[in-house]
Amino acid sequence: MTFRAAALFVVALQVVDLSAAADELLVPGAAPLGVRNTLPVAQLYGLPRALGAEMLRQGTEVTVRVDLGSNFTSDFEPDASAFFDGETTVFSLGLRAPLGRRMEWGLEIPYVLHSSGFLDGFLETFHDATGLSDGGRDGAPKNRLDYLVAYRGTDYADFRDRQHHLGDVRGWLGYQLHRSTARTLGVRAQVKLPTGRVKDLSGSDGTDGSLWFEYSDRALLASIGLSLSLMGGVVILGDGDLAPDAQKDYALVGHLGLQYAVTPRVALMAQVDTHSQLLGTGVPQAANGAVQGTLGGRWSISPKYWMDLGIIEDLRPQTSSDVVFQFLMGARF
Repeated sequence: MTFRAAALFVVALQVVDLSAAADELLVPGAAPLGVRNTLPVAQLYGLPRALGAEMLRQGTEVTVRVDLGSNFTSDFEPDASAFFDGETTVFSLGLRAPLGRRMEWGLEIPYVLHSSGFLDGFLETFHDATGLSDGGRDGAPKNRLDYLVAYRGTDYADFRDRQHHLGDVRGWLGYQLHRSTARTLGVRAQVKLPTGRVKDLSGSDGTDGSLWFEYSDRALLASIGLSLSLMGGVVILGDGDLAPDAQKDYALVGHLGLQYAVTPRVALMAQVDTHSQLLGTGVPQAANGAVQGTLGGRWSISPKYWMDLGIIEDLRPQTSSDVVFQFLMGARF
């Protein structure tokens, strides 16, 4: 599907590769792509991104990330309804800096935009060309915004006009448990604050906490040139205002990733990110457990700057966006 296009696009980055010594550059495969479920309901909660097992040891890191997701899915049950036809884009400003030799702190400030977007025509053409199902997109108006989330007689969100608002801000602390040339282990704890709003699907109106471990292994698959990344943890869900009777007390998160350094500047990445159910409303679009697959890559533009590109697919239908295009620009000073 779009995985093939993603791989070809990332490989094309080699054309602009400028040779430089590897020790002068950010290691391309040092960390996975930071994927989070951005389906309109799931993105309200404190799901962490996999950031890599290694803590930042010097300087300050600044990132600007764009997650552009296309949604066309619906389900109507006696107690709950969800209808998403539109695009959700999450713009995220990230800051990260060391605290001593083993610790780091980080901050993510998201801005959430729901809009009619522009991807419908492109996706319909792609599905026609490949013979893949488009889930009924071709029978619906193109580039429309229509979002609805209802549960037990209450419409928690119902809009057809463009919505945008500050999302729920996240802050974390990380600690380096182990670091060697072959393997690295770290742990992070995060708090998500209720700076967004349920009515425009920019926040849950609840405070969530999460704790997760990350592990990287550069030796296990070194014979075939691969690095391995793993992540697992738990999210403790605060008292949110969207279908509070259906909200779970906690959710589990996980990640498995492979990174392959094609050149000192370019790495290809494949990964799977997952989380368990957040809301038990009976409709999968309202924060059911999800599995997402990603193909992408990282290009170290210079010793200070890098770029990530990724295409994210829903491996468990209707629980995450049909497709998400991720773009990140990062710098370390």
